[in-house]
Amino acid sequence: SLTLSPHVPDHAVDGEILGVPEGVNYVGRHSIVALDLGHRNGIMPGAVLALDASPVQVNDPLEGGTLRLPGEPGGMAMVFESFERVSYALVIKASRPLEVGDGVSTPERSVLTSFEAR
Repeated sequence: SLTLSPHVPDHAVDGEILGVPEGVNYVGRHSIVALDLGHRNGIMPGAVLALDASPVQVNDPLEGGTLRLPGEPGGMAMVFESFERVSYALVIKASRPLEVGDGVSTPERSVLTSFEAR
């Protein structure tokens, strides 16, 4: 049996959803996703990560040029298998459809309180 100890990485990570084993583009809660983060990024089984929409670039009507807007929060995932450059995670919370290319980052530490309450 697999036993995981949920934890937030103790350093900032920045990655993305690489793909989905089923080969679809959109996923939700209880889906498995492949991430471009692994041991070399300090990601180990049990790591809880935030999932966000990809940042978007928009035209700046006042200054000209473009602005990069951060992605909208989309959910949480917990890593269950980690390799040197890639990890597999289970989406444990999704507030919107998630897709390949969405961002993966270190969540706030307070996210663990929802696990401790169970």
